[in-house]
Amino acid sequence: MIVNLIEWIKSHQQLCKKYAYILTGLIVLWSIVFVHHEESHFSLESIPAFWTFFTICSCIVLVFFAMIYGKMGIKKEEEYYDK
Repeated sequence: MIVNLIEWIKSHQQLCKKYAYILTGLIVLWSIVFVHHEESHFSLESIPAFWTFFTICSCIVLVFFAMIYGKMGIKKEEEYYDK
């Protein structure tokens, strides 16, 4: 079942990207409209959708470093452990 999902995502990448952008925009909009910024503890928290953008940027950085870490040698070819 998961293999079918992955294959579907690979074959419909543009559609998945469009939905990801729409979902991200809705999350940012929800954060701007419904989250109260008057009771912020830090000055940055008073910026609308600060934590949303912080989370998105953190995820991007995490994926970027995981890719670098994988290219540094942690990622092996499939037959590596059969040798």
